[in-house]
Formats: sequence, C-alpha cells, structure tokens
Amino acid sequence: VRSAYRLAHIMYRNGEWAECSESSAVKRIWRGLWSLNMPNKVKHFTWKACRNILATKENLWRRNITNDGICESCGKSIESACHMFWFCDQVKEVWSCSKLILPLNISQSWEFMDVMWQLQGWSEAVLGLLECTIMICWGIWKNRNEVRHSGKRKNGAAIVRMSLSLLDEFQLVNDKEQVTQTLRATCG
Repeated sequence: VRSAYRLAHIMYRNGEWAECSESSAVKRIWRGLWSLNMPNKVKHFTWKACRNILATKENLWRRNITNDGICESCGKSIESACHMFWFCDQVKEVWSCSKLILPLNISQSWEFMDVMWQLQGWSEAVLGLLECTIMICWGIWKNRNEVRHSGKRKNGAAIVRMSLSLLDEFQLVNDKEQVTQTLRATCG
C-alpha cells in the first residue's frame, strides 16, 4: 500500500496521474517485468517481491507465523524485502562482488516495486541493468532460504556467479547470445 501510494504521488507530481490503480504507468511496469528475458521462476519471484508477498520475516511476523520480524542474518533490523536485498550487512558483500553500479540511491523506506520502477527508467540507458539486478536479488533470496533450511551460506562472489550464470545459460538457450555477452560485461 505504501509503495502504491508513493507511486501515485510521484505520478501526480509528474503530471502522469491516472484515475485507477491500473494506470498506464503501472501497466508499463508490469509489462516490462513480465517481458524480461529471464527464467519464469525469477519473473515469479519478482512479481511476489513487487507485491510484497515474499515470505520475509516481516511478512511472516505480520501474519503471526513467527515471533518477531528481525533479520536472522544481521539481527539489527526488521527483515523487509528492501532490507534483505539492499541494506542487510550480509548482502552488502554480494553487491560489492558484482560489477553492477546502480544509478540511484535506494531509500530504506522504499518497497521492492519502487526500486524496480526506478530501474526500469534506466533500463534503456544501461542495457541489462534490470535483469542483472533482479537475478542478483533472486540469488540473495535463494541463498537466504538455503541458510534457513540447511545452514549453508554462500559468499557474495558465489551468489553473484550463480545468479548471473543462470541468466547467461537461460539467455544462451533462448538465442540471445549478443545480449548475454553485453549483460556479462555490464554485471560482472
């Protein structure tokens, strides 16, 4: 809800105001995300993250499934999607191991959808930015779940390597070799 409010406020301020929640700007965001050249399981993950329905500690706590919403990796903050993907001490290593340079400053108050919306605006200028960012976030999510279930944490370089290798393999199989080579040079 906060994310949708922020999006509506920004659209209103920029003169892009629409009368319903399915505005053309929101439709463009969803169309852009679903048309990305990446595995469907990653698109589904992205959809869940944008809708704030991932099983983060914060969401589980709100639904009275866990006793608290504190991040198990750092123990410092509530484990929201934004904290888990951008601000947790554990993920800072992941981002520092990638060659990816985000052209924006992510606010701790943002939702995942806010980040995707901002990155879509940069996607034409920086080829592969959105795909690489989403793949690394998916790798962080996958590693977080592996740690919760088996206790085995990968280092940042391994998460980046695994995430981008999956993207490379998927795009290679789908005859996007030139895009794949450009993505690899951009992302790491």
